[in-house]
Amino acid sequence: MWLCGVLIAVHWITFFGAIKIANISITLAGISTGALWTALLNPILTKSKIDWTELGLGLLVILGIVIVFYEEPNSASLERYSLGSLSFTNFQIGLIIALFSAMLSASFSILNKKLVSRYPRPIQVTFWELSFAFLSILIYQLIFGTDTLMSLWASSYSNLLFLAILALLCTAYPFIKSVELLKRMSPFSVMLAINLEPVYGILLAALFFGATESMNPQFYIGVVIILTTVIANGIIKARKRQNLS
Repeated sequence: MWLCGVLIAVHWITFFGAIKIANISITLAGISTGALWTALLNPILTKSKIDWTELGLGLLVILGIVIVFYEEPNSASLERYSLGSLSFTNFQIGLIIALFSAMLSASFSILNKKLVSRYPRPIQVTFWELSFAFLSILIYQLIFGTDTLMSLWASSYSNLLFLAILALLCTAYPFIKSVELLKRMSPFSVMLAINLEPVYGILLAALFFGATESMNPQFYIGVVIILTTVIANGIIKARKRQNLS
């Protein structure tokens, strides 16, 4: 539970950091690769057989990510950074950080699947994991301070209200339900369901933040390819259950 709490903490830090460096849409596209990471990491962490269907669907995500990575948005917030002979935009850097964040999220889901078999009470698991996540973030903030892009420190009292809503309604409650779902579903299926986040996330971002979330058509093509895996997985898993019954 302590390890899962640390993974959650680093996932949150990198997730919100990627949003600050790039934007919401780019970050959600990167987070959508959680299913791919799950398909790759599950056989390693659980010493189980490779599910070739999951791996195939996960590889489909790579095509979408390549399109998103090389698509250059027309945005006033576009910045360029050089690393030797290589040049990156803030959107590409944000996407890379979001991909790392998605890997952490997938690792957490896989480990949580093992935990729920030992501790069947989702609230108990959630309490300890989020407590360890809180302590990890607190230590991080004390070490690195609040003047970094990766800081999660509330800058105003109004932010505290939004953080409370985010913590209770958008994190703790869904967290408990996701742990409960892991009793009946595979980590890959849970991650694919979470991959629906970019659908409503990008729409809400465009609604509330307007021009800063404006992307070229290629970006949305990449996102559609990524989210196609959600539908494909549901169909394939449903047919497998019908065949078994």
